Parts: sequence; C-alpha cells; structure tokens
Amino acid sequence: MDCSIDVAPFLMSNYGIDLDFLIKHTEHYEQRHPHRRPG
Repeated sequence: MDCSIDVAPFLMSNYGIDLDFLIKHTEHYEQRHPHRRPG
C-alpha cells in the first residue's frame, strides 16, 4: 500500500496533525520509495 501521501491531508483535517510531522513523514516516505515521489 502506498496511499500514505494521499491520506495525509485527510489526517491533517480530521486530527490536526502537526505540519512539521507531515513534512518529516513525507521526506521519510520519499527516502524509502524514491521512485514514488508525489507530483
């Protein structure tokens, strides 16, 4: 499953996840899956 990027805005809007956490999570995801970078 590689939907973590897609659900990020959903989590932010519903649970108020810190933007800094989201950025770190995205960077961590890109490091583990460099061939699946969003955009």
